[in-house]
Amino acid sequence: MTIDTEKLDQILKDCKNPEDLMGKAGILKQLKKTRLYKPRL
Repeated sequence: MTIDTEKLDQILKDCKNPEDLMGKAGILKQLKKTRLYKPRL
């Protein structure tokens, strides 16, 4: 699987510190939650 770097840059553009990425409400937690609850195709 390849990740489109433009999309990744867009997702990460607002990260100012590690909490934005890995904190309680961070992007990684949001992505994981989205993937866990989204039906698999």
